Amino acid sequence: MQHEEKAAFRPYIDALLDQLETQTDRAVLRYFDHDVTGSTLRTAIFRYARALTVLGIGRGSLVALLAPNCPDALAIRYAANLLGSATMFVPASTNAGRHATLLARVQPTLLVAFPETLHDIPIALESRVLFVGVGPASARLDKLAQVHANQPLRRPLSADDLAVVVSSGGTTGVPKCSRRSFAAYSAKVCAANDEDRRQLINGRQPGDRRNASANGPRPAT
Repeated sequence: MQHEEKAAFRPYIDALLDQLETQTDRAVLRYFDHDVTGSTLRTAIFRYARALTVLGIGRGSLVALLAPNCPDALAIRYAANLLGSATMFVPASTNAGRHATLLARVQPTLLVAFPETLHDIPIALESRVLFVGVGPASARLDKLAQVHANQPLRRPLSADDLAVVVSSGGTTGVPKCSRRSFAAYSAKVCAANDEDRRQLINGRQPGDRRNASANGPRPAT
């Protein structure tokens, strides 16, 4: 029975990429008043994946994002999962100490920050930090991704490998985290559509009205 379950495993990222391929010219995300097509998002995922590969990201890695809910953040998250790396959106918090404690506990391989979240980066952080939209070119993940090819890229993923670390909001203390394997997470995300189900994308910053909303494939929560 266990063998049959493993044989039936299909990573959510494979399903997502296939959907994006069928919606090349269709807007699948909207950010501000800008539409992001399936082709644009898919291309960004592959380019970020190749950039992350050069940085040594893969199975056993954890990529944490201090990010607004924007297309680049989603592309990086999907790219990391495509490589077999786990991902985590660090919750918004006004308490820098809680951020520092959380990151010290989870010890991400890489932390990716955006202009809106620079103030949330702990002063004492052992993890490598790269940026999107700000900083010198050598430290900008978006610039590193731009030089890479956008051809399709697939990696074999293990059902039992860690896919996502989901954090609580941290309103009552240091955020608590739950861990989800690729099998468990993919089963949840690829479940049949429920018209009454509210689909959310993690990573929202307080007061951020610029969140990317999904018009096409169901985004991962």
